[in-house]
Amino acid sequence: METAWSSIESNDIPKIYISTNFSSVQDAEDYLTYVYGEADSEDANRRFENEQSDEQTEYRRKRSEYIQKLGNCREINIPDSHFIYEQKPDECAKAIGDFISGLQ
Repeated sequence: METAWSSIESNDIPKIYISTNFSSVQDAEDYLTYVYGEADSEDANRRFENEQSDEQTEYRRKRSEYIQKLGNCREINIPDSHFIYEQKPDECAKAIGDFISGLQ
């Protein structure tokens, strides 16, 4: 892991990193509805609270370090899950389109 980390070379090539953190309980409910067809509010609350945990806060801090180390990389958050491109293709397309448009 240290070898991989130390081998990253920053550059000026424009990049985006799409993260998927829940910003609210509603985000967690939307995710559960997409995956299971319905949302259990207890489960949604638990998932959102997990996003606020010290472990997840530390993960986001390390991710920010990684994004900065890449150079010229912007983070865009679209709340959902690892399968964001399947779950919210329109939002992903807009984020990518906006990013590309900003380069011109």
